[in-house]
Amino acid sequence: MDLDKKNIITIINDKIDYSFLSMCNDAKLIYVNGSGKLKTSTSIVEDSYYGMRYLKQITLNDIPLVKINSPSCPTCKCILSLGLGINKVNSHELMEISNKINSNFISLETSINDLESLLSLLESGLYVIADILCYPTDGDGNFFWNIPNRPTEYSGTVGVLLPEDDYNYVDGEPVFLYPTEDTSCFNEERVEYYLNTINNSESPPRAIVYNFKEFMSFIIDGHHKTCAASILRRPVNCIAIIPVSAYEYRKNGDEMLIDSLCFSNIRINSNDIPVQYLTQKSKKEFLVDKNKVELSEGRFKNTSWAQKYLDSSKYYPTVEEYAEMISSEVYNISDELIEECLENLNNENQKRMKKILFYLSNREDIRLKKIAIICAKKLGDCKLKVQAFKILSNIKDDTEIEELFIDYLIENEDKHSILREIANIGLNK
Repeated sequence: MDLDKKNIITIINDKIDYSFLSMCNDAKLIYVNGSGKLKTSTSIVEDSYYGMRYLKQITLNDIPLVKINSPSCPTCKCILSLGLGINKVNSHELMEISNKINSNFISLETSINDLESLLSLLESGLYVIADILCYPTDGDGNFFWNIPNRPTEYSGTVGVLLPEDDYNYVDGEPVFLYPTEDTSCFNEERVEYYLNTINNSESPPRAIVYNFKEFMSFIIDGHHKTCAASILRRPVNCIAIIPVSAYEYRKNGDEMLIDSLCFSNIRINSNDIPVQYLTQKSKKEFLVDKNKVELSEGRFKNTSWAQKYLDSSKYYPTVEEYAEMISSEVYNISDELIEECLENLNNENQKRMKKILFYLSNREDIRLKKIAIICAKKLGDCKLKVQAFKILSNIKDDTEIEELFIDYLIENEDKHSILREIANIGLNK
């Protein structure tokens, strides 16, 4: 069967396994017959230390949004810098979706249909579209929009090696955010609007993000939604566009065949993709003359952010902390498993409990407070206790939690303790 060139969007598989994306609520595999106006260009330059570097820029209508300096070492951080800003792009496709994406979320399929004009800007190929939660930080403990006006290394651009966990390597998931909008576009009234919207909706409108490197996604639309989420100390609900990140091959005689495709941590077997789509690889990167991709100083207007935004990053994990939370292979969170872990909080069960608390927190599970309090009381100073304290500090007007924090401050006098800092934040919120 030939590809239907009349359809911009074709849903290929709406039952893919997204269980390995910890913050994902739903995901679908689609084929886009796109214009390629949103594309990645790449040049290669020599490097005395790494041998070579890949200089990339992601552009929309030839306006740079994000610039990426990647060493040839796959486990080394990339340097990111800002482009001219998506607000400088004259795109009727973005204007066309404005009203639809600012309405309450109905379903992922509805959102895919609503985003057709935006998705048409992509290069032709396969993508996973996911309803996912993201953190309003850069993964290094900073408010997402408070970025320096110079090229800067980001931990979220590479997977995480965990020395304390047998050097387990944790691949990235698209949960940290990078802005594309000039800070001169910031409007406190828009943030207030979304604060009200999020507080009064069980299914608030989504930000739109594009996963471009391991843990990092850039925001196409939704900077003010993300600001509102940061004030509420919540993750921001997003629709993530996830391109193919890797192909896995198998040998068939003298021929190498595609065995599976990776979209971040979602792996889809080639047998689950109709062959007419499987053979259409997205030409995502065009080699250009090295002088055409320059990682110049940022051109964004900087702003003095209110303390409420700068402080918000304390309530979210860093890239390393996130990797530690998801590294345990725990997928079925039962009451029996929780009781087993709480009875004996040895190293292995602490690792499992990190994943359990993480899972329950994202879903606002009613068991969360009780379990976090037990962990906070039973454990000495450790990473799991820090996680439990952070969870409890987000719960307002709770006498039991306040008493726990007061007792800790009385009994522990180390002024440099991160736990004291969290307890004070929890009491003074």
